[in-house]
Amino acid sequence: MPAKKKPTGTGTSVEIQKKGRGRPKSEIPMMRKTYHLPTELAEKIEACAYWDRMTISAVLTDALQQYFKGKKLKPIPEDSKSNVEDFYK
Repeated sequence: MPAKKKPTGTGTSVEIQKKGRGRPKSEIPMMRKTYHLPTELAEKIEACAYWDRMTISAVLTDALQQYFKGKKLKPIPEDSKSNVEDFYK
């Protein structure tokens, strides 16, 4: 969409970029999940996101990538996946 011109009152105009809705799509497949955290930890995550000018998702992604770096995890067996999901309901 072309940029709109907004009069400035001085006979000149300024180009204004119209903002798109939402955030740019990530190249990494994402999944929406809900987890319960201690209030103090959730507040620290929000403060970190605010002061570092990041999204909460970016803060959590960075933290979890560091946590899992170098860890070897076995996948959850298919027959146990429903048990794990039921446990957290």
